[in-house]
Amino acid sequence: MDLEFEKTESLINTAMTDMEFFTLIEPIIAKVGCLHTNIFPSKQFSDNYWDTPLFLPLDVWFEDNKAYVRNNYSDLKQLQPGLEIVKINGITISEIVDHALRRIPSDGFNETLKMFVLNQWYLNILLSYYYERGEEYILVVKKEGVENEV
Repeated sequence: MDLEFEKTESLINTAMTDMEFFTLIEPIIAKVGCLHTNIFPSKQFSDNYWDTPLFLPLDVWFEDNKAYVRNNYSDLKQLQPGLEIVKINGITISEIVDHALRRIPSDGFNETLKMFVLNQWYLNILLSYYYERGEEYILVVKKEGVENEV
């Protein structure tokens, strides 16, 4: 653990934005293995975050390193519950899950809690903190073994 702190400290060698610092520190906080130890973005960033209205208009369920539409709040009728999502804006679901699990704190090595958090509310935070939120989302979905872009 000391090596992780030292490695991260060595990367703090120049001025950085609140978000750059947050994204650098968050994985280390999660590695501490204590659910009550956490870090949040600055109030200024958080206030601006809520002013940006574009969230993924889906409730997504993650299971076995796959993602599925649980509820669809968009006008796209083809995004039916149960449909598998393969990519979001070119990012594979396995990359999204891996990225999330490295950042969500939990006690010890409890992955169940991390998946619970990811399934409840963390996806939109992850997408907007770490990946560019554009004017739209492009999904690759899979139905009956065939992938399509939506």
